Amino acid sequence: MKLYPFQEEGVAFLTQQPRRYLADVMGLGKTVQALAALEQAGLRRALVLAPAVTIPNWEERAAEWAPNVDVEVVSYAATALPSYKGRDYGATVLDEAHYCKTPDARRTEEAHRIAAGSEIAWLLSGTPIPNHVGELYTSFKTFWPELIHEEVTTHYKWLERYTRFSHTRYGPKVWGQRNVPEMLRMLKSVMLRRRVED
Repeated sequence: MKLYPFQEEGVAFLTQQPRRYLADVMGLGKTVQALAALEQAGLRRALVLAPAVTIPNWEERAAEWAPNVDVEVVSYAATALPSYKGRDYGATVLDEAHYCKTPDARRTEEAHRIAAGSEIAWLLSGTPIPNHVGELYTSFKTFWPELIHEEVTTHYKWLERYTRFSHTRYGPKVWGQRNVPEMLRMLKSVMLRRRVED
């Protein structure tokens, strides 16, 4: 088993800081990179929160790439999720982290509470912004609040600063962006994204 050079870069990226977002597109091996990073960091225990459908893959890959780490993989939908505490693990990994984009959703609140309680928290997603940059607010608020502009104190203020939107009876409808250079600087400081062609 050997990592490709770009995967080695991904492992190095994750292990450089305790809060990172690996956003490679699907097929580049985010799972393997995260597991190899857990192994390289010398952790004893790690928790992975993931969609139920990906759990078998995590468990299979963990045996290969993180044999010295006790990796526990739990579904976001687990009814026991509130009982988990991030401090019980050396690291928490949020797979498909875009699942936790809705500020008031229970899944977002529980997953972020657990991950924020870990010394190390890594987010993984091939689609970190499924629809618009407004969906990044919950991640930045939890994991990188120091990067948020001082005027941005709520999700609504985030939308005002970084998106163009209209009010509808169903809530804000985002149709454009603003302050793009500022947003790109924020993303580059915490996120690594590669495409297949790269």
